[in-house]
Amino acid sequence: MINYQLTVGGLVQGVGFRWSCLRLAQQLGVVGLVKNLSTGQVYIEVQGNPNAVTKFINQVAKGPTPYAQVCDIQQEEAPLKDYRSFTIRR
Repeated sequence: MINYQLTVGGLVQGVGFRWSCLRLAQQLGVVGLVKNLSTGQVYIEVQGNPNAVTKFINQVAKGPTPYAQVCDIQQEEAPLKDYRSFTIRR
């Protein structure tokens, strides 16, 4: 299991980005959270098996919805947490 913290910039708020991340996480079987930041970016914590987390990050970088335009993504490995599901936070 691995955990990554992502900060995603670009046109990522108001375009269904968080909901698309939720659906993608459910499809890949990863857990964590996604939330909007006051900076206009989106923050994501994703945790799971390395293959699934890598697929999740790659899809997020491409834009999980056709309306999003990801310009940059910062990622950092983080300690594992006790997530039971993937949630949208406010």
